[in-house]
This record gives sequence, C-alpha cells and structure tokens, in this order.
Amino acid sequence: MKLQGKILLVSTLSALMLGGPLLLTVRETVHQILLDEIGQRGIQAAAQLAEHSAPQFRSASETALLPMLQAAQEQAGALFVRAIDPAGRVLAHTNVAEKGKVYTDSDTQTDLQLRISRAHPALYKGSPIMEVMSPVWLRSGPALNEDFMLSGSKESSPKEYLGFVEMGLPLAQALATEYRLFRRIAVIVVLAGGTGILLFFYFMRRLLTPIY
Repeated sequence: MKLQGKILLVSTLSALMLGGPLLLTVRETVHQILLDEIGQRGIQAAAQLAEHSAPQFRSASETALLPMLQAAQEQAGALFVRAIDPAGRVLAHTNVAEKGKVYTDSDTQTDLQLRISRAHPALYKGSPIMEVMSPVWLRSGPALNEDFMLSGSKESSPKEYLGFVEMGLPLAQALATEYRLFRRIAVIVVLAGGTGILLFFYFMRRLLTPIY
C-alpha cells in the first residue's frame, strides 16, 4: 500500500475512533436534557396538584378528587393521573376502573417511603412515559410564631402525610425530537469529519509529491 493510502486509512480510522464516542456522548446528553426538562415540568404540575388536593385527600372523596385529577391531566397532557393513599390504595384515578385498587409494586412502595417528589422513566401499556409523583401533606395547624421567627418559613408547622399524586407523561414526542436532533448532529459531524479528512489528505499529498 502506498504511503498516501496508509495516511488516508489512518486518518479515517482515527476520525471514526474519535467521532463514534463523540456522537454517543452527544446523544446521551440530548436524551438526558429532554428527560430532565419533562421531569421538572411534571414535578411542578404534580406538586401543584398535591398542594391543592390535600383537603380532598383527607376526606378520601373520589367525587371531589376526580375533577381535580382530570383537570391536571388535561393541563399537563398526561396519560393518567392517580391519587394514592399511604396504604397504596387508589383514592381516585382518571381511569375510574382503577378506583380502590391497591398497588403493591416496588415503585409504589418506594414512593410511599421516600415521601419526596421524583420523576423516572417507565413503561405504560408498552409505551415510554415519565412517571412523576409528589407527596400530599396536610398542615394540621398554623406555624407557631416562635417557629416562624426561627426558621423564616411555615415549614415547621405540623403536617400529616396523606399519600401522593402521580401522573404519567408521554415520552414518544420527546424521543422523536431527540432522534431528529441526533440525526442532524450526526450529519454535521460526518460532513465536518469527511471534509477535514479530505483536506488533510489533499495537503499531505501535495507535501509528499516531491518524494516520488
């Protein structure tokens, strides 16, 4: 193999070795950014619903809870929204057939134990979703003046844990967006890399021409 051919081969292999990991890193970064954005948006919506629905949780009234869940579902574009009590029992669900069901799966038990808002990817009827939950607390009384002065907030007031609200946000559109972005970035990287290799080979050929 001629020297020029060897240089071209080495250059191409080097570009592939560098470009492959770069594209994988870019794809993972885009994927995580999109998931984080959906998760944060979902947590905010779930937290707002949890705050407003605390009295209805306390009464365990499906009649009072269901309209709130349906409104949150429509506003967030969720596939479902459900209200779970501390025992894992469904107080209300946008799929009314789920009313009264008791969830004993590990994810539900983890949510009940953590008692903090969280979001994580999951599957719902075979489709990727972002499951978002937020605990529901009912303050049993106003903060004491002394506590308020010491903490600067009303977080020290007594609270009763009533369960959590959960919603499933679809990920299909976000994943399609991720694919389009990655495809465009991949095309740019390939074109830039190919152009760089051709220019490098062209100048190397001119430099090596006097050798022959």
